[in-house]
Amino acid sequence: MGAPPSGDWDAFYRAREGSAHSRRFAEKYEPFLRLLRAHAPRAADIAEFGCGTGIVSRTLLDGRSEVRARHVLYDNDSRMLANAKRRLRGARRGGAIEFSLSDIRADLPRRRFDLIHSHGVLEHFDGDEARLIVRNQLSRLKRGGWLIQYVPSWKYVIPSFGDERLRSASDWTAICAPDRIVEFNDGFDFILVWRRG
Repeated sequence: MGAPPSGDWDAFYRAREGSAHSRRFAEKYEPFLRLLRAHAPRAADIAEFGCGTGIVSRTLLDGRSEVRARHVLYDNDSRMLANAKRRLRGARRGGAIEFSLSDIRADLPRRRFDLIHSHGVLEHFDGDEARLIVRNQLSRLKRGGWLIQYVPSWKYVIPSFGDERLRSASDWTAICAPDRIVEFNDGFDFILVWRRG
């Protein structure tokens, strides 16, 4: 995955900490978070791949009144995992939270999950790598489990970090065949959804 223009993901994300950023994030990505929350109560094991600062898992945990699931957050950058640990401190309300250093292209855990999610990850990979990542993540789902991925659409025109592949819904369908694509924010954002039967 490429780095932001400054070359430092850690500095980029540290500049986006705090309650104001968390509120803006929750508002902008509410449809994605709502879909995660709809499936999380039934999940015993939840994984977030490419967790970055852990803002998605923290928002998900904050939005649940009763947490029983085990959450495992994965990232390939130890500094991001340190940021995620800091953000999720105090979020343990009945479910275990684990952190693991791994590369989603090749280093997936043997365990299986009821829900796997990522936010802003797949667009950093070419089509073949994105297809492989999705196939690998689907193989880690329990029967009846859900894979839910957020990606920005082609409507953004200019990538935020410089290396995103901003694609259309039909491009994503051709690359990794989601069961469903949900568009929101006037088509600027997509949620890619798969269910393992």
